Amino acid sequence: MIRLRGLSLARGSKQLLKGLNLDLPLKGCVAVIGPNGAGKSSFLALLRGDLLPDAGKLELPLRHAVALEQSLPQSRLEAWRWLHDADTRIADALKAQARASASNDADALALAHEAWLDAGGADAQARVMSLLHGLGFSDAQSRQEVDSLSGGWRMRLNLARALFLPSDLLLLDEPTNHLDLDAVIWLERWLRNYGGLALVASHDRDFLDAIADLTLHIDQASVTQVRGGYSAWERALAEQSLASERQEAREHARRQKLEAFINRFRAQATRARQVQSRLKVLEAMHRSPRSRSQQSLELPLDAAHDCPDPLLSVEALCAGYGSTALVRARDFALRRGDRIGLLGANGAGKSTLVRTLVGELAPLGGQALAARNARLAYFAQSAVDELGCNDSPLLHLRRLAPDWSEQALRDWLGRFAIRGNDALREIGPMSGGERARLVLAGLFIRRPHALILDEPTNHLDALTRDALAEVLAEFQGALLLVSHDRYLLKATVDSLWMVGEGHLQLFDGDLDDYARWLLASRRPEGERSLGSPPHSRQKLRQQAALQRQAMALEVRPLQTALHACESRLEALRQRIATLDGPPTAAEGSAPVDWGGFARERGSLAKDLLVEEERWLELAEALEECRLRYSEASLDAAQLASGP
Repeated sequence: MIRLRGLSLARGSKQLLKGLNLDLPLKGCVAVIGPNGAGKSSFLALLRGDLLPDAGKLELPLRHAVALEQSLPQSRLEAWRWLHDADTRIADALKAQARASASNDADALALAHEAWLDAGGADAQARVMSLLHGLGFSDAQSRQEVDSLSGGWRMRLNLARALFLPSDLLLLDEPTNHLDLDAVIWLERWLRNYGGLALVASHDRDFLDAIADLTLHIDQASVTQVRGGYSAWERALAEQSLASERQEAREHARRQKLEAFINRFRAQATRARQVQSRLKVLEAMHRSPRSRSQQSLELPLDAAHDCPDPLLSVEALCAGYGSTALVRARDFALRRGDRIGLLGANGAGKSTLVRTLVGELAPLGGQALAARNARLAYFAQSAVDELGCNDSPLLHLRRLAPDWSEQALRDWLGRFAIRGNDALREIGPMSGGERARLVLAGLFIRRPHALILDEPTNHLDALTRDALAEVLAEFQGALLLVSHDRYLLKATVDSLWMVGEGHLQLFDGDLDDYARWLLASRRPEGERSLGSPPHSRQKLRQQAALQRQAMALEVRPLQTALHACESRLEALRQRIATLDGPPTAAEGSAPVDWGGFARERGSLAKDLLVEEERWLELAEALEECRLRYSEASLDAAQLASGP
């Protein structure tokens, strides 16, 4: 167990944790939730060892902690090679092999090869390509230099690094922010199969519901834990809120009685001591802290009056960059009241299509037509970063609504939780969540007929996501939404369109159907099409030989265990067959002990069931092992034996 005893942590003048006592398991997945600024990232940094507690004790028996890095990686290496070389054990073993080969030291070469196998070098490249493929990298992207990738893809590369490195404690802070829905679903499966303890800080409730065994809610320097995911915490919060309301009602009744007594006997000297006593009790009740219930934001979104229909339509539209066509749309229109979710893997062309629809990109063919006088509000993924850092929120809105008074603009910002002096401070130091709320404030102030939102929740906490989902669900205009947040999609859209294989088409089903379709259609992990970087035939022959050796080391104990299991199964079946046959007791001997026969047969039947399950597990493990090595070995062998 990971044990925290009396642990306190502060950052500057803000107390993040105070007197925390907590036990965490060594295996499973723990969700870490709470409002922005509550201390989720600091809690993960504490477990990683980047921060030291101000007081208390932390017992951390796990040895290999790996965290998701938040800074962009920089390297001239190809993406797959950068990820492969991140495991220093494998890199050191390969260097040792090279030195031993250069010096013709057979003993050193054998030791280096053994270290390479122990570090997982035999299947390291396959694991690298599997991770990159699962996170949406194409074969071409996996071979691009790291520095040539966009910021979003480099953040994905950071996530791949965290998953690739050996660990027994995995710390992921907002891992889904730069993922599409396809990659989020893949990551859920990966985390469910992770063998250590994963702590995941996220605001994505569906993602947390899918992976979390335990949820920690951090707020006001305390931690509340609930078994299950985000929805389990919400249920617990609702129950706590109901109990708090009942307690508040009891306290209110008690205060009324105290106040009535004080008012009745205040003027009587004989009751002065009793009055003073009750005054102190009443004062203490007013000072006592009350549980803070989450107050929902009220994001204002006016009704879309005089909305034209259709708002957007396309004619043989072809969207892309330069001469590269990414997506074609022949029969698509955004009509009044439409609520459309746009699905598809990163790189398929969703954002390109959206930018073409709103006029930011010129179409490569055909046209996108917006209705006359249609007010389209577009939230781009880059909108948060494009705000003027030296502007204030008030100045930003004044440019968008010059006819509004300063007080009206302040009131508007206040509804987006930007209040008081925050309306006048520079945007530059603001958090991502504050910036995202400011962008939404600028969109909504235009009273749009249609909202076109491309990943609007990346920087929003759960409270703001809930408020956004509520207001979008009630919006009477048109909505086109690109998001990996399934809760937001389920709450706001009623039809799904998919971008894939260069075309936009209606998806016949809901998000659960899409997840099932995605898992069924996904190519096997580590598939050959992801490719291995080109090598010489000599290296390929060496690689094939090493893979055969690694497979033999892994297969041999499985085969031995399987044969032993088969022998036990045969012995059990023979003994059961004997017991099921007619008794062979000689005449005049003691009567047959039918009870003993029945007990023995029952025990043997249980043993048989256990052995059969064991046989199935071993056979499945053996088959998976062979499949894992066979394809890579076949590729290497075919290339090595080529002309």
